[in-house]
Amino acid sequence: MACAALAAAMLAGATVPAGAQNPPLTLNVILPMTGQAAFSGQAESQSLTAYEKYINANGGIRGAQIHFDIKDDQ
Repeated sequence: MACAALAAAMLAGATVPAGAQNPPLTLNVILPMTGQAAFSGQAESQSLTAYEKYINANGGIRGAQIHFDIKDDQ
């Protein structure tokens, strides 16, 4: 019984009010976009873009949208 009450209290505190928006999260990513390893870097970039779309379509991280800022490692 106490565990159920504690879980309910934790869940109630974890929700974000409808009017409040968390600021977007920008995650810096360094990948080999040019040069000999560009093939793997391009594939990883596409995977991260798909992951970003999936996460944002499903509510983000704690209500905040994410964005992968992909830079070349050159």
